[in-house]
Amino acid sequence: MAQPDAKDDRMMDEIRAQKVAYLTTKLELTPAEAQQFWPVYNEYSQKKEDIHRERFSKKGKPKPVDPDQMTNEEAGQMIDNMVADQEKMAAIEKEYSQKFRKILPVKKVLKLYEAEMDFKRVLLDRIKDRRPERRKP
Repeated sequence: MAQPDAKDDRMMDEIRAQKVAYLTTKLELTPAEAQQFWPVYNEYSQKKEDIHRERFSKKGKPKPVDPDQMTNEEAGQMIDNMVADQEKMAAIEKEYSQKFRKILPVKKVLKLYEAEMDFKRVLLDRIKDRRPERRKP
């Protein structure tokens, strides 16, 4: 089992490196901005990852949910957990949007959020493109 975890870790490290390169290009940071920005951004990313990790450590990898197979209590608890996670993420976004504004011009902060969304789309497109290749014998 250690091998899949190591492989997953390598893949995540590669994705993080690609994201840093992508954001660096899109934001056009000055050396002074970069020096202040990256430590704060890394902290921000880590906090967001911690929430995801916490969610999945409780129940393992995400599985399809069939509400018809749940009790009302289970469904209610699942909703409460999802809302709590969204509230935690919103608090992080609010806190770090202020921190980013102290480091970068506000337009670059907006570019950051747009670039993050663009990177996710690019990543999802790459994953979609690879899927058919995996299924071929």
